[in-house]
This record gives sequence, structure tokens and C-alpha cells, in this order.
Amino acid sequence: GMAAEVVIVGCGRPLFSMGWVHLQQLLTCPDLLALGKVVGVIEPFLLSEAGSQATGAVHLRSYACQHPEVVFTTAWRDLPCAKGPRVAIIAVRTKDAPRYFEEALVDGGCTHVYLEKPGAETIEGLQQMEQLAKARGVRVAVGYARNL
Repeated sequence: GMAAEVVIVGCGRPLFSMGWVHLQQLLTCPDLLALGKVVGVIEPFLLSEAGSQATGAVHLRSYACQHPEVVFTTAWRDLPCAKGPRVAIIAVRTKDAPRYFEEALVDGGCTHVYLEKPGAETIEGLQQMEQLAKARGVRVAVGYARNL
């Protein structure tokens, strides 16, 4: 089959956050490289004007320069349209997860989503996400944050 495109949403602080751990593993582990190719990193805070002075921002920007094949940006609109299966790995704060989940499906054209637990702060939030995924035929996996 076709290797999936992978987009990390909420990369967070280099060497520290869960999104960063996923990114590192996906770009360096041969087994994971066979499954999918990282095409984008959406980091709404550290890559924004507001976050440019925050801890980790400079490190993330220099890392982005070393990986020109990956689009590092604040929003889906800067990524090309999906050419095949596209997986979003969402590692944002729980209260922000439903919004980024919806964006991944609606704006990002994702066919699969991997969501860090707990996924949403309320049962209603989770149910809405579930309905949206069902309506769009998107497969969702919820994972416990852990270093593989």
C-alpha cells in the first residue's frame, strides 16, 4: 500500500514534549519510516510571533531548517492537500484537543488520527469527536503517552 503522510499537531518543546518524541521517532526509526512519511508539523504556539521567544522556539526553528522536506507551520492551510492516506498525531493540551481534532479532519483531510489520552475534558467533547470521525469515515486511535 501507499505510505501514509504523517502530520504532527502540537509538536511542543524540543527534547521535552510528547509531540516532539513522536516527531523524533518518526524521522529516525526505520520501521516507522516504512509506515509513513512526516510531511508536516503544526505547532501553533512556538512557531507563531507570540511564541517566538518561548523556551524551545529557537531550537524548533533550527530543527525545521535541518528538515526542509517537512513543512513546519502554525496552520493546515500551509500544507499541500493530502495525496493519499494522512495521519494526524495530535499531542496538544486536553482542552485544545477537540478543536485540533476537528481541524485535522476538516482542514487537514486526515483519514486517521492518533490522539494522546485523555482526548477531551468532557464525555460530550469525546462524543462530538466520535460523531465527526464516524461521519467522515476517519479511524481514531487513542494512545497513552509513553516513550516507545
